[in-house]
Amino acid sequence: METQEKAPSQQLVIKSFDFFMVWIAGAIFTLWGAIQLRFFPAQAMPFTLFNPLILISGLVMLLLYPNLTIVADRPTRTLRLEYRYLLFRHTKRLDFDDIAAIRAEYSRHTDSDGHTSSGYRLVADLIDGRTVPFRSSFGGADPKDATRLQGFIRRSKGRAETPEP
Repeated sequence: METQEKAPSQQLVIKSFDFFMVWIAGAIFTLWGAIQLRFFPAQAMPFTLFNPLILISGLVMLLLYPNLTIVADRPTRTLRLEYRYLLFRHTKRLDFDDIAAIRAEYSRHTDSDGHTSSGYRLVADLIDGRTVPFRSSFGGADPKDATRLQGFIRRSKGRAETPEP
């Protein structure tokens, strides 16, 4: 993830670039599956199922994996989670005053073959007890980003705008 602090510390922007790898893999899977189905019809039974599954998994990766940009905005006192999919965009907004903490959540998984995978995702703990994960999947998140966001929001809460008399 790339972090940028904008004009005199009014915004903290964190951009995720892990989606490029997923989109590239999705494009390769989609292209390979389409070529296999079109030009090389499968003769054996397993391949009649395998080629369409490759095509479908590539399309799913292309269409359903978003780019995430996190924008902490001091003037509006909001945290925006901007999800950019290939065909559409979606935004979640959280008020600084509703956020109790931002942390990096760790997950470690071992599959039946003994292969282990682990990763982090950013999570906002709200004052009302709810938890808002920034992504549904683990991996690609940096625990330092949670620390940066937490510090930025705390400094902003201390500087809450008071009306001028």
